[in-house]
Amino acid sequence: MKKTIKLLKYLSYLGIVFLFIFAFLFIPENPYLSNYLKKIVLPEIQSASGYPATSDRIYLHVFPLYAGIKNLSLMDEKGNRIIRIGSVKVYPELSSFLTGRPVIKRISVRDPYLAMNDERVQFIVENFKEYKGREKTGQGILIKHIDVSRGEFIWEPEALTIKNIRLDGRLREEIGINLSGETMLPGFKKSIAFRAELALPLRMAYQGILEEINIKDIRLLSGRSELTLSGRFNPLKESQLKMALKVFMDDVIEGLSIKAAPEDKGYLKAKGYLGVKSLSSGISEFLSRVYFNLEAEGDMRLENLMEALAVKEKLIGDLKFNAKVHGTPLSPILGGRAWLRKGNLFEVEINELKTDFSYNDGRLLFSHAFAELYGGRATAEAEIPIPVHDFRLHISAEGVSDKAIMGLIGLNVAIPDGEVEGEFVHSGKIFSPAGWFLYRAKGDSKRQKSLNPLDSLKEVRGEFIYNGEYRIVTFNVLDGDSAIFSLTARGLYR
Repeated sequence: MKKTIKLLKYLSYLGIVFLFIFAFLFIPENPYLSNYLKKIVLPEIQSASGYPATSDRIYLHVFPLYAGIKNLSLMDEKGNRIIRIGSVKVYPELSSFLTGRPVIKRISVRDPYLAMNDERVQFIVENFKEYKGREKTGQGILIKHIDVSRGEFIWEPEALTIKNIRLDGRLREEIGINLSGETMLPGFKKSIAFRAELALPLRMAYQGILEEINIKDIRLLSGRSELTLSGRFNPLKESQLKMALKVFMDDVIEGLSIKAAPEDKGYLKAKGYLGVKSLSSGISEFLSRVYFNLEAEGDMRLENLMEALAVKEKLIGDLKFNAKVHGTPLSPILGGRAWLRKGNLFEVEINELKTDFSYNDGRLLFSHAFAELYGGRATAEAEIPIPVHDFRLHISAEGVSDKAIMGLIGLNVAIPDGEVEGEFVHSGKIFSPAGWFLYRAKGDSKRQKSLNPLDSLKEVRGEFIYNGEYRIVTFNVLDGDSAIFSLTARGLYR
């Protein structure tokens, strides 16, 4: 009996000792355990990423069982922090380690910060491939659930910052991922939020191979404006996604601080598809590898569109259009039909304009244009570069008010009210048309009573060149007829 009691006391003491040892090893604040784990974990992270890794502490927690890392940082050779993670917790399934296929129930990541560029991404990818190649072949680790919160991502060359990133990834019949965040674009004062719902094939979890992604829904949101994408995407192959775009001008006006017509309630809508070529060449070349094919329509103030495009010339009016758009974001190609009401184009007042238009390689072309202006009608062709440095016009008009036409070229001559037909062309930055005209006076009651010879004019024909910079009109030919005289002249008018 005494031997039994002695054995029980011995076991009790031994249990207490083991309990203290266990508590000492596995309490999170234990610096000895943390330093030991750092010697194991940090070199592995450095080997996988290629960048030196540091952390405040690494610890084990028993109830519930998880491993944790506090303030993990990766630095480049210049001492710049490229990755910082406030907290990582890894929850394993203990029973899975007996089967030879380790399973992680959940990985929780808080406050991650990434500052990336093409060079860093390529460096990490190459190092990770080499690291994986050194590992012993096996079934790998299966991760069932990842959640990320309060993330921040910076793409340095373009100063693109994405904040408040949240990610929730779960392994079910497929790998389901929900991602959200917000960003600010350079020069745009409204924040842009994004939401994404993605699904990845299960074999990606087991094999670690990047394959086709089912994009159930991606949305970019700013105010009422919205861009949506959906479809199947393979980063290593050419893919096409359905695309729908709605842009409301009040969001554009607020975002770009447009002053021209702040009351504009117009819109731009587009539907079609967006294509993405293989991304193997690098993320910085993304815009050059994206193309689209869209049908678009819009209703807005032209002057707001011009201010958004940084065009300073006078182009205003109520604009509506239908168009087909294709090409890339850096080299779009447009073609369609436009309508302009109550407008002013390069100082020409227009009641209504209908025209075909196209845009390619920085040049905006107008063709088959028909306009109602100054009480008459006109047909026109035009070519305008964007941004504007010179432009070309060819206009034929008839039944147009003489006062309006003379005002365009700075003529202030008191002649009877009449109508003008003619044709002029312009090429250059400053409006300086050259052409011919035929003026016919209206009625004759005033001409019969007036003693002013000009009041008796019936018709004037002429050829002219207008210098818009110095406001000088040169008449190469000027012939006039009235009831009492005929006139032939040449010369300058200032």
